[in-house]
Amino acid sequence: LAAYKAAMLQTADQNWNHIGAPELTHCKVRFTQIPGGEVINVEFMSCPYDSQGREFVDRALHKTPMPYSGFEKVFLRKVELTFCYPREECTR
Repeated sequence: LAAYKAAMLQTADQNWNHIGAPELTHCKVRFTQIPGGEVINVEFMSCPYDSQGREFVDRALHKTPMPYSGFEKVFLRKVELTFCYPREECTR
């Protein structure tokens, strides 16, 4: 499960255009996905980003499917992720 969550975070980060996102500011989202990893809904839970920043987060989650192959046994339909840039600084 930990590897699955890490793979989803890595996919989201790779897809995310963080230009304009305030540094060291956490944006917590919940998304719903279907088997295969396609994201079908994004909800912003606690996110101080402006409308453009939120749009970039939404696009990142819809750009490519989340990891699925090899993670079928631990697949989660509802997932919470936190976007923050730069990631290395946000996890300290």
